[in-house]
Amino acid sequence: MAMMLRGAARLVRRLRVFQTAPAGSRGYCNPSVIPTGGAVPTIPGAYCESVQVVLGSNKDEATMGFETGRLARLTNGAVLASLGDSRVMCAAVAAREPDGADNFLPLTVDYRERASSHGKIPVAFNRREGAPRDREVLAMRVLDRTVRPLFPKEYQTNTSIEVIVLATDGCQDPAVLAVNGASAALSISSIPWNGPVGAVRVSVVDGAIVLNPSDADIEASEFTLFYAGNEHRTLMIEAAAMKPAGVPEAVVAAALTAAHEAVALLIPPQHRLTAAMGKPKIVLPEPTPDVAALKSKILEVSGAKYLALYKEEIQSKSARGKAMADLRKATGEELAAQGLEFSQSDLDGATLWAESRVMRDLIFDEGVRIDGRALRQVRQLAAS
Repeated sequence: MAMMLRGAARLVRRLRVFQTAPAGSRGYCNPSVIPTGGAVPTIPGAYCESVQVVLGSNKDEATMGFETGRLARLTNGAVLASLGDSRVMCAAVAAREPDGADNFLPLTVDYRERASSHGKIPVAFNRREGAPRDREVLAMRVLDRTVRPLFPKEYQTNTSIEVIVLATDGCQDPAVLAVNGASAALSISSIPWNGPVGAVRVSVVDGAIVLNPSDADIEASEFTLFYAGNEHRTLMIEAAAMKPAGVPEAVVAAALTAAHEAVALLIPPQHRLTAAMGKPKIVLPEPTPDVAALKSKILEVSGAKYLALYKEEIQSKSARGKAMADLRKATGEELAAQGLEFSQSDLDGATLWAESRVMRDLIFDEGVRIDGRALRQVRQLAAS
């Protein structure tokens, strides 16, 4: 008992030091690194930027904050995102050198809602957190689909995004706050990334658009979507209609418009945070002239062959894939016979670019996709 009391006393003293110590003392942070200004942070000494958002059908106002400088300082970028009583820790980490992956970004996204964030103790026998639940896996997928397209194609370094929900108010979905926090963490990090982005959930309740709906609003809604994007484009949409008859197209369009307008408000505070606390970005190597020449040569040698293959309108994906693989092999052999020198990695990347270019031109110039469908034609769906 005496040992437990001494441990509790030490913990109290540490918390007092953490709350009262000035920035830079006891190794927490160098005061010259964190500028003054911004909004009031959760952790004293951190730098914070915030924006006012509207919550639920009651249209209550709340502050969404992004703060950095006091937690996870050994990462490439870390942000504590807050909304009301919810707190989500988002960190981005990258390897120092590329791991040799060819034409592939090894990105790992992990999202966990700790039992303590809901005010509970893990129910497992050993009182440890278990495997991720379905809602956590779905949140990982949403986060991955949002941030992955904005990494430069030349960036192929092993990268990890870790998101931990520290506290949740039980009303708002913390996954939405996680996407915004991860965006801010990547923006201020040294990792090359063409962000930031914003995310919002929108519901239609009795014909009215509701931003950041509560769980009760979602249950009463006819339509709900999870939207992520930036000022200019949409990056990710997840939508669900709660009634079998669905909702009119005009309602979906209105919800998308409201979501995009709400997302645009979440970008400026991230820009301000990056301007104040952002790290210099890693410089990526420029594409070599040999690769550019190889792309042009492949397009010249095999562009017409790819176009003819696409116009065959092969319905079987496996059969079309085999035919394209044979054409790739023949293209490589023809270029080698002409005396061109290239690595297999360069050949694969240049071939993929040529295939995509021919397919894109076919779709936009002739309005036909590679399986023969028009742009607005939906394939027949069947379930057995």
